[in-house]
Amino acid sequence: MQERWIAVACSVASFVGLVTHGAPKIADNSVAVSQDEATRVVKVSYSLVDAPAVVTVNVLTNGVPVCPSAMWHVSGAVNRLVKGSGPHDILWSPDDAFPEIGKVDISAELTVWAPDAPPPYMAVDLSLTNSTLRPSRFYYADEASVPGTATNRLYKSTVLLMRLIPAAEVRWRMGGPKGEVGMNDATRETIHYVTLSSDYYIGVYPVTQLQYAIVGGERNSTCKGPGFPDADLQPVDYCSYNELRGSSVSWPADLHKVASGSGVDLFRKHTGIASFDLPTDAQWEYACRAGTATSLNSGCNITDANVDAALDEVAWYRDNSGLVAHEVGLKKPNNWGLYDMHGNVLEWVLDWYSTGSADYCVEGSDVRDPKGDDAPENKWRIQRGGGWNLNARANRSAWRGYTTPGNHWEKTQGGFGFRLVCDATAE
Repeated sequence: MQERWIAVACSVASFVGLVTHGAPKIADNSVAVSQDEATRVVKVSYSLVDAPAVVTVNVLTNGVPVCPSAMWHVSGAVNRLVKGSGPHDILWSPDDAFPEIGKVDISAELTVWAPDAPPPYMAVDLSLTNSTLRPSRFYYADEASVPGTATNRLYKSTVLLMRLIPAAEVRWRMGGPKGEVGMNDATRETIHYVTLSSDYYIGVYPVTQLQYAIVGGERNSTCKGPGFPDADLQPVDYCSYNELRGSSVSWPADLHKVASGSGVDLFRKHTGIASFDLPTDAQWEYACRAGTATSLNSGCNITDANVDAALDEVAWYRDNSGLVAHEVGLKKPNNWGLYDMHGNVLEWVLDWYSTGSADYCVEGSDVRDPKGDDAPENKWRIQRGGGWNLNARANRSAWRGYTTPGNHWEKTQGGFGFRLVCDATAE
């Protein structure tokens, strides 16, 4: 249940609004807002009951929220997991355009989130390793609150931006309906129903080449050197499934265990996020669709299997890519703010590809947290999303590609990349 109430605060502030999600809350009469006359720094002080909790803030002047673009310079016990009862301080350094003290009433709205129900956006600073004393995970209440907004190149380079997907206990339709233009054979896209038991975070973008290099991944890109000035911000495009998880472990038999030194393991050790992994086939499609049932997550259906104008706004594919990968995030996102779910590069998911015995191959089946086949007749892993060298039919939400887990890249398809998922828990 969400609670909202008003508390009178001292000094410059006329009021402070408090919002609580879940059990943790702000202690009664603990909030104070002030501004230093010399430095103009605004300080919000508070204490917590039933810590830990994630705390986010909106600063208001004369009751009007400050534009998120002016909130870059916020520090202290905010936008992160706060572990003690306090008192805690939030500091905001306004820019020169902010009115002088005394000319406005300054107030603040604090939002408190339980660790198991965190805010929709999480930013993981890859420039801060797990051994760094400063926090490396920051949380934001909505896309507008993300510093610089989600399209800032910061989130394609040194920061991994992730979006919480509201999946818990939602029953939805996976696969493509018979007769959908460009549909593969029925064994690849059989209509069935899926329920996922938990929310999860997923990367707003595919992992970029620079992000992979920062954590120690080997950058064997097919797009580097002269003629590719933005290769740092392009998706990883030359990695195998075995490179990402290891050939000595196997999903689903070994569940989320990965080999030491594998790509996923590098991200886990660098960030301290032990739940990092590739998405399952079902997690990927649910995130891609974002509530849509059409062949594209824009709400459109393609009308031609090879070239279709509806793809231009959401995907780099064979007809518009110039047969190369592109910087992530340049096309229109889906309803959950995820970019490049269609096109650019193929993305590995956890599941084995199967044409018969897997739960998602049974028409009309109703499954919970599917893990795919554990004994496939073909030793192929699934790839989703299409790519820069594939035609329209292969860039649909339901399309499921496959190749051997040791394969790094196929010129006929385009690069092989990935995006990460992790548990929806604040740490």
